[in-house]
Parts: sequence; structure tokens; C-alpha cells
Amino acid sequence: VGAFSVLKELVVVLPNCLDDHIGSLVPGIEKALN
Repeated sequence: VGAFSVLKELVVVLPNCLDDHIGSLVPGIEKALN
């Protein structure tokens, strides 16, 4: 849950950066949580 809260904050602060890498970040986080 905490990881998702941090991601939401990053999406607001650094949208361009996350847009470029969101495809790799999301699967990595899902694997880490599972």
C-alpha cells in the first residue's frame, strides 16, 4: 500500500519521467509485492 502511495505522489510530481518508465515500474512493483 505504501509503495502505491509513493507512486501516486511521483505521478503528480514527475509525470514526464514516469510516463517514460511506467511500463517497467508497474510490473516490477507487482512482482515485488507478490
